[in-house]
Amino acid sequence: MINRKRALILIIIIGLLLIALIIYLVWFKNPKVTTPEVPTNPALIKPEISTNTPGTKPRNYQQYDISKEAPHELNANDLGKIGMNFAERFGSFSKQSNYGNIEDAKLFMTKDLAAWADSYALKLRSDHAKDTYYDIITKALSFKASGFDNKAGTAVITINTLRRESTEAVNNATAYSQNLTLNFVRVNNDWLINAAYWEKK
Repeated sequence: MINRKRALILIIIIGLLLIALIIYLVWFKNPKVTTPEVPTNPALIKPEISTNTPGTKPRNYQQYDISKEAPHELNANDLGKIGMNFAERFGSFSKQSNYGNIEDAKLFMTKDLAAWADSYALKLRSDHAKDTYYDIITKALSFKASGFDNKAGTAVITINTLRRESTEAVNNATAYSQNLTLNFVRVNNDWLINAAYWEKK
């Protein structure tokens, strides 16, 4: 009987010690959480980090008066690019489109060359009247300026082209290289083509 009382007292004492230990660990061992003081001096307050991305900020646009810019004068390189565009239009045509590309190329021509282009288109229609199909496609590859005189308003540009000629069907084509020499003249500040010569195949 006495042993039971001692055992019960011992269990109660151990339980109280455990409760005391838990209270000690919870209340006295955990560090106190302190709230940092907010400085009252505005000079000590750091600025907030901006959340704006560069794209959301208004840009400092400056007005630019293009009328004050000196007008661009065409040079040999510019004429070479014009010549390549012309060569592809002037050198590509077909019976099925009634040689319409030659008409489109007249935009780059002087009046004299445009008049000749009309007769050239008539000759092509006559030469291939009996053909059921006729087509030439021209691709400009490069150019060479062999003469450019800005003061005189004259220039000579040679265009290297690759041409494909079909006389029966699209799949039956002959490819060949052919140069086109263009004589440019300046007419009322516009550079126009006054002559066009295909080299012999």
